[in-house]
Amino acid sequence: MATILLIHGGNVSSDTWNGIVGCNEFPSKMRLGGRVWDRVALILRQHGYRVYAPTLLDEYANDLSQHIIQAVEYIEENHLSNICLVGHSYAGMVISGVAAKISSKIRQLVYLDAAFPLSGESLFDLLNSAGIAPSSIIEGQPKAYTQVFDFDLQKLDAIDKSYIFCTQSEFKSVAVLVRDRIKRNPSHWRCYNLDASHLPQAEKPTLLANLLEKIIAS
Repeated sequence: MATILLIHGGNVSSDTWNGIVGCNEFPSKMRLGGRVWDRVALILRQHGYRVYAPTLLDEYANDLSQHIIQAVEYIEENHLSNICLVGHSYAGMVISGVAAKISSKIRQLVYLDAAFPLSGESLFDLLNSAGIAPSSIIEGQPKAYTQVFDFDLQKLDAIDKSYIFCTQSEFKSVAVLVRDRIKRNPSHWRCYNLDASHLPQAEKPTLLANLLEKIIAS
């Protein structure tokens, strides 16, 4: 069985989560971090996978480089290899950097309705290119979202990569932009549609877990 490492995107609030699932699953005003994956991880573990879901450092006080280093250190400290590395939303930036640093440990990359950066591009740059004003969806200037990605993406070429488009997503214009980038260099890419919003971990965890298993097995 492959090892699955799940990296969350922006730190989702418990109030947002509770609104989607329709109950007070978490106390109000929490930041869920890696717990956003709890429902999906439970299903995958029941099916025999080793699943890890760390919480990234605060995105306002820490930048993209620090998140990439944090993820690499987590992999090394837990002696992980043969990894299916999954990144949601902003974490597409993180998993790209991780794979560029330690490609030999990565079996697959899975971008869940996620950013896929060009070298020299920040998440805010990507949002602007997709026609989304960052201030309309993000409060302030998080360091992680304004730092540019400065890794060589050619190091990712030989890694199998999958992109999951959430068809009801509020992030859809970014996903469309990423899809156009994939079309220009489709080698080692597979694309899937998921009938869900930008947070399928809350809305449709079983559907998402089943799709991740299908991708891992392919």
